[in-house]
Amino acid sequence: MAMRQRLLATARQLLGNEDDAVDALQDAFVGLWTRADRYSDESHARGATVISVRNASIDLLRRRAVRRGEEVDATVGSSDIAEPDSENHAERLMDEVNRLMDEHLSERDREILRLRDADEWPMDEIAERFGLTEAHVRTIVSRARRTIRDRYLELERIHTANNNH
Repeated sequence: MAMRQRLLATARQLLGNEDDAVDALQDAFVGLWTRADRYSDESHARGATVISVRNASIDLLRRRAVRRGEEVDATVGSSDIAEPDSENHAERLMDEVNRLMDEHLSERDREILRLRDADEWPMDEIAERFGLTEAHVRTIVSRARRTIRDRYLELERIHTANNNH
């Protein structure tokens, strides 16, 4: 359930409303279901799910723009790491995130973030395991996510700048 809520929040952020976000989530799940045999493990499936929800949201935005007769920006959502037709896009994305975690987070923070996001542990159990308060765990998770997001976006900006030259 926690992953569904995160996926819904991602779609809602891109689309701006709950109804469209639910539609994008359903579109993504239908597409994933038809390709379920392609995912080698749970980590691969999770990465593909995140990317599929993002791409379904972008597709919905593009369809809206076409209906209104607006010009569609073909670069919205495009990236070598997250191409929707690439068989290994989710795996490459997860590899990149894991590399960034290894480079920019302490061992403890990596473990806390993996327990929370990959294994979906509750905050209270993580806090108990590490002898921390729940508030401290929330802070660690928030900072770790922000660090990885910022580093990833920095790499994307560099990648985009290099491709434009």
